[in-house]
Amino acid sequence: MKRIKWIALALMGLTACSRAPRYEIKGEISGMPEGVKVYLNAGTGERVAIDSAVTEKGRFVFSGKMDVPAYCEISIRDNSGDRRKNKTQHLWVENSAISVTGEWDSLRYDNARIIGSASHDLFLSLDKELKVLYKQNATLFREYAMNYDRYAYQGIFTPEYTAAGIEIVKQQREISRKVRELEENFVKDNSRSAVSIKVLENILRSASVYTKEEVRRWLSLIAPELRNTPAYIELEKKAALYANTARGEKFIDFAVVDKNGKEGRFSDYVQPGRYTLLECWASWCGPCRAEIPHLKHVHTLYGKRFNIIAVSVDQNEAEWKKALQEENPAYLQLRNIPDGWGKRAKHYYGFHGVPYTLLLDREGRVVESEVRGATLDMILQEIYEDKK
Repeated sequence: MKRIKWIALALMGLTACSRAPRYEIKGEISGMPEGVKVYLNAGTGERVAIDSAVTEKGRFVFSGKMDVPAYCEISIRDNSGDRRKNKTQHLWVENSAISVTGEWDSLRYDNARIIGSASHDLFLSLDKELKVLYKQNATLFREYAMNYDRYAYQGIFTPEYTAAGIEIVKQQREISRKVRELEENFVKDNSRSAVSIKVLENILRSASVYTKEEVRRWLSLIAPELRNTPAYIELEKKAALYANTARGEKFIDFAVVDKNGKEGRFSDYVQPGRYTLLECWASWCGPCRAEIPHLKHVHTLYGKRFNIIAVSVDQNEAEWKKALQEENPAYLQLRNIPDGWGKRAKHYYGFHGVPYTLLLDREGRVVESEVRGATLDMILQEIYEDKK
């Protein structure tokens, strides 16, 4: 009798295990070639393959278990080997039955239909509102290119073009404010959802909008039960780096070398009592070099009152010097080199690409990051207009 009871309990345990919450993602992409390799990747930090499948009659299936909903990526590799033909879809995976459908020829980045994930639905509710603002910003971006950039890249600067650029920038900044407001309210209202971790990462990328204390407060909003998840742990690491450029923070020093080969520190060239623009660029970066005529103009306009420090991230010294000969900028030029810990500026400031700019006040504290073009014109007018 006891044996029968143990067998019954064992069977109940197996049944319970088989009914444990799991996810099953069924994909059906009409017109998709046979035998295409499909990957389900973790969408946080480095891309790590969670599962893989091979398509059969346009279908593929992933299954498994998530402790908490996770932002993932479905990567579909085209058989031709041409990376441009690969398809990518992001989605929120949770323990439920999820369907992914679409048409192969019209499948583009993140336009598949996702059904069955409440977390994904929550994400889309925010995304729908954000896309309205992104569309408005895209229109302004085209106007900016036509009314400011195309002249600036040629080194043509007039009060009319500058005023037009500043007016567009003001409208873009208002849109950015509305985007932040939507995202901030989302995090406040959904602090127990893993989706808020991803949204908060977007918020904190613009760290110079917030003080370091405000960055900490935003992190503390996320529910305690989510703070041991890989996504939150990754966010904490990024936030610590973003906080280095939080509003009001003192700049972080790094190693440089000048055109004559003299090694020193960035701090050697920051002049107390003057605003400073840190401009990180590279000889091989087209947008960086396109900005040089504008920086020449700013240097001519404000002279010694405004300190421009251009720091190249070039590792090839010869290429850097060649670019300087071609561009002939009159403002200070340095090149970033590894310090005693093998770190460069990007490791302290958290930027992954150039151009990258950081505006510092008279005390060497962060005013704002990513300041260039008409945005820089606007800020400098506010600082110096009454002091010419």
